[in-house]
Amino acid sequence: MQGIGAPARRGREFEKRVLGLVGNPSRLRILLALARHREELSVYKIAKFSGLGRASITKHLPLLAEGGLVRKRAYGRISLYSLSESPLTRGLMAFFREAGLL
Repeated sequence: MQGIGAPARRGREFEKRVLGLVGNPSRLRILLALARHREELSVYKIAKFSGLGRASITKHLPLLAEGGLVRKRAYGRISLYSLSESPLTRGLMAFFREAGLL
């Protein structure tokens, strides 16, 4: 049985995890590049659209995928990335639109 504070604690842990993912400027730029182009992008194209280096992108993409914001698909020898279809991603995109970022 969980105590009274358990749902609030889970909520704070979720908030901390989400803010940790999108609060990083590089990860935010990657998400915005994927959102603006609305298609699968290679690391090369994400770099082109975000202004980040490929090494930085390859460092941050696994964290975004692990957090459920980005999905990866192998296409031959390259990997393509897109935004996941999750309530969290849809909520972030609505926030980005409202903030005038998209």
